[in-house]
Amino acid sequence: MPDADIDGAGTDAARGLGAGAPAELRALASSLDAMGTELTRRAAEAKALGERYSEIVDSAAEAILALDADLRIVEANPAAHAMFGAMDGALLGLPVARLSGGAALADLASRCLAAGKPVSDDVALYAQAGTTLRASASPLGGGRRGVVLNATDISVMKRLETMRRDFVANVSHELRTPIHLIRGFAETLRSGPPGEDAAKYLEIIERNALRMERIVSDLLQLARLERDPADWLQLETCSLEEICVSATEAMQPQAAAKSVNIVADLEPGARLRANAGLVEQALVNLLENAIRYSPEGASVRLEGR
Repeated sequence: MPDADIDGAGTDAARGLGAGAPAELRALASSLDAMGTELTRRAAEAKALGERYSEIVDSAAEAILALDADLRIVEANPAAHAMFGAMDGALLGLPVARLSGGAALADLASRCLAAGKPVSDDVALYAQAGTTLRASASPLGGGRRGVVLNATDISVMKRLETMRRDFVANVSHELRTPIHLIRGFAETLRSGPPGEDAAKYLEIIERNALRMERIVSDLLQLARLERDPADWLQLETCSLEEICVSATEAMQPQAAAKSVNIVADLEPGARLRANAGLVEQALVNLLENAIRYSPEGASVRLEGR
């Protein structure tokens, strides 16, 4: 009943009675007036509360979908329409299974209905490669059979997790090479009397110890970058020949073990602006893979321009 009708009903009841009306009728009229006023107040409060909740849901950054017992969408906020690339209102009435990645969402909602309690899972949107949602489904309240789905895009977080895993694996790989070189040459020096190559071996040990120091320094710098992204890796003008020769010498023991010949063809005097330690580490990784996957007696060619 409209607010004005509620209020008017009580008012008309009171206004239609004269002073000579029986006390019982006047009391009834007053009760009707009071009831009409109270109903009007409650209706206004309910309307305001509904508008407030609607504003909250519409402003939510996560997608919110209300489904009926047949898993059809009965309500969807703007974030849900944006997430699934639909115009405002276009999702209403659609089975949730028809959405991109909707099969997984429908399965989540079905499990929620069957269990009668909230369930959650990560869902991939197949039409949008690389998009992952963290979705949860809760039974609809108020005695109605249905499900409320909410989903948050966690693609960036997933990519960061993958990057961290890859980073740890790469650092482990990069540290392993200089550690093996230092151990190998240290054992060579210890196994026999110092020869004419001892100074060269010591130089390689020192260079790889410095490389490990640079790797650790880079790790510390990356930690600082997380706190202050304005800072970045230090760049300097480097000699291409020095970087390539250093990388080649570091990999000579592995090459000799497989009788692989490393041939360097470098442009004399070539210079570049870069982080010399990281470029050398990249070359060492490339040379290591080339030596490992080349047959014995093969040649690995390193060209620099």
